[in-house]
Amino acid sequence: MKFTQFSFLLAVSSAYETEVDNAVSIQSISGHPFLKDAVQQHVNAAKLQPNVDTNESLNSTRMLGKASKKGGGGTRPKANKRSKASKPPSGGPKCKVTVTNLSYEQSFGDIFVMVHNDMVQDKNPMFEEGSPASEEFAELAQNLDADPLFDYYKGKPGVNMVKTITDFGLDRKYLDGGAKIEFNVDRNSKYNKLTLAAGFPFANDGVAALQGVRIIDGAEYVVEALDAGVEANLQTCWSVPAEREDFPPRSACADEDHEIGDANDNSLPGEGFVHTHRGIHDVDVPTDVYLLKCNDVEQDSTNHRFVEYFMASNYNDEDLLCSAVKGLGDCNMRSDDDFIGYVKGNGDLANPIFDLVRDSDDYNDFCDKIEGINDSIESAFVTLEPTIFDFRNPIAKVKISC
Repeated sequence: MKFTQFSFLLAVSSAYETEVDNAVSIQSISGHPFLKDAVQQHVNAAKLQPNVDTNESLNSTRMLGKASKKGGGGTRPKANKRSKASKPPSGGPKCKVTVTNLSYEQSFGDIFVMVHNDMVQDKNPMFEEGSPASEEFAELAQNLDADPLFDYYKGKPGVNMVKTITDFGLDRKYLDGGAKIEFNVDRNSKYNKLTLAAGFPFANDGVAALQGVRIIDGAEYVVEALDAGVEANLQTCWSVPAEREDFPPRSACADEDHEIGDANDNSLPGEGFVHTHRGIHDVDVPTDVYLLKCNDVEQDSTNHRFVEYFMASNYNDEDLLCSAVKGLGDCNMRSDDDFIGYVKGNGDLANPIFDLVRDSDDYNDFCDKIEGINDSIESAFVTLEPTIFDFRNPIAKVKISC
């Protein structure tokens, strides 16, 4: 165990103990470099390492989604938001659009809808496969917020109407697996293309998107799941848009004891381009982010436990471990009280592990703090269950009747 990761672990512990809202707690965690290292191991374990230079992509203007920094992560749509629509400049026959969620329990958030002509598809598409996502598309994918797309396309040349669907009936927050939603759109010979999209609450930056399809009677389209490429696919409770109360009871993320499930932290960058979503997968927790447990250390005495713990952690500094050295290899090990006193009296011992010693009343208190930190780490890496939230393409069906 390398104690260079103690800074990260202590940051997690202090954030959990801070009596502030969850978003602020996770912000203080995710801003710490050692947490980023640990979470990057989590990404690597899932084989979801970003494969493009996302820093270079940050230089683009509109064609890049950027994670919002409010409250330690992304923003969420305001509570009790209402569906809204722009008034189309020209009339035409009404067509009914039916959207069916084909997944099991991967829900859809607010739905963005646009009726337009070929000019929009050719010059100003909602997304382009293989290219960075726009900020507006990223907001939908990461934070389920359709308003930025609505505001961007409203009044644009080639756009007949835009609307957002936020009312899914019976006070439902999302369009759940197997559910349907129906709404009307106008169609005429000039504006005969449909674009729609919705983000996934139980994924990092997943989105169902249908772009520039013809509005004709009897048409049926299947919708694939896309990854906006703007956020690492950590699949942790605290990195997805859903709040704790949104998760089904059998999910670990619904556990009331899970302390940072509502953070929606979007701070780690993704792949850098829009691509087919790979679904939800089992991800192993990186074991080397845990601290060495006291009960995993073989204790030969009741009064030199600190020394034995640090020796088991590959510390070999005689000044730290020994009150006196009688000869070559003959160390008079410090007692527990002497060890705490020595650490408190030597400020040059700067590794955060020693701060943990300084804050401990005795060895048992030290071990309790380690146990608490490990519990926090385990909680931080609780991930979404594939048996509940995984999905396969196509994820939705859209049917049009005029």
